[in-house]
Amino acid sequence: MSVTLGIRFMSNDAKSPAPVTVVVPTYNRADCVRNAVDSVLAQGRLCREIIVIDDGSFDGTLNVLAPYGNAITVIRQENRGVSAARNAGIAAATSTWIAFLDSDDEWEPQRLQWFAEDLERWPEAVAHVGNARFISAGRELTTHTAVHGIEGGIEGAELLTNPLSVHLRYQFLTPTFIVRRDCLLSERGFDPSVPIFEDYRLFTKVGLRGNWVRRKDAVARIFRRGLASSNTFANLPEKGMRGAESFIDTYVQLLGREELGSKDRKLIRRRLSACRATLAAGNRDRGAWVPAAKGFARSIADFPTVTAVGRAVVGAICGTAGVQRLSAARHGQKRYDKGR
Repeated sequence: MSVTLGIRFMSNDAKSPAPVTVVVPTYNRADCVRNAVDSVLAQGRLCREIIVIDDGSFDGTLNVLAPYGNAITVIRQENRGVSAARNAGIAAATSTWIAFLDSDDEWEPQRLQWFAEDLERWPEAVAHVGNARFISAGRELTTHTAVHGIEGGIEGAELLTNPLSVHLRYQFLTPTFIVRRDCLLSERGFDPSVPIFEDYRLFTKVGLRGNWVRRKDAVARIFRRGLASSNTFANLPEKGMRGAESFIDTYVQLLGREELGSKDRKLIRRRLSACRATLAAGNRDRGAWVPAAKGFARSIADFPTVTAVGRAVVGAICGTAGVQRLSAARHGQKRYDKGR
C-alpha cells in the first residue's frame, strides 16, 4: 500500500522540447535528500515533475520533504527496495521521459539543459546518459570515465548507434540516465528480485530499443558517504561473487533476445566468460573446489579463447585477486568501488 502526499509541480513551458519526470527513490536519507531535490529544482522549468518515493523511511525523511509543498510529489510505501521504489515513480509519472536521481547524489546545474539541447539534435534517441564525478568529503576523487581508463578533456555529446556495446563496457550510472517511459514500461521496469546491479540489467535491455545520446560531460555528482552508506557495496559480504552472479543472469537473458546482433552476442559471451571466472575464483577462495572447477570450465566453454583459458588458469592458482589484476590490466581500469 502506498500513500501519495503533495501536488505535482507541472511545467507550463510550451517551449520545453520533452517533458521530464525525475524519480528520486529514498530510504532514510533525511540528511541529504534535500540536496538531491534542490539540484533538480535548480534545473528550472525543464523539469516537469519531481516524484520522491519514500521507501518506508523512519528517520524523519517526510518531515524534511514537507517544506517543499506542491513543488514535489511524495509517494510513501512500505520498504520494498530501490527497484520497487523506482517502478512506483515510473508508474506515477506523466512525462514522456523519466530521469533518475538517487537521494544521496546530485545533478550538475546543466544536466537538463544538455538533455534538451542534445534531444533537439538527435530526436530519435530513446535514452540520454553522461559522465559522473565521484565526491568524498567535499573532494573529487575521480570521474566515471577515468575509472574506465578514459582521462580528462572530454566534453560535448555523441550519438550511440549501438548503445548496448558501449553500456556493456562503461556501465553508465543510474543518476545519469534519462529514458523514454515507454521503453521502461516495455521492459517491465526494474526487477525487484535482483538484489544487486538491477539498474545495469534493465538498461542493457534498453540498449536494444534504439539509439542513445552520450553526454561526455559530467551530469551528476556521486557521493561516497562511508561504509554505512547504502550507495556503496564495500560493506556487503562477497560483493564480487554477488555481482558476478547478477551479471551472469543478465548476460544469459540477453543472449536469449532475438534482436541481438552477432557482434553484441560475441561481446556478451566474452563478458559472460569473465564473470563465470570471477565467480569460480570466489568459490576457489572459499575452498569450494568442485564449484570452482566447474565454473572455470564453463567460463572457457562460453568463450573458448586463449584469454579465457589464461584467466581460468590464473584464477585457479591465484584466486579472485589474480582475476581482478588480470581484468584491470586488460581494460586499463582503475581499482575503485564506485558509488550507487
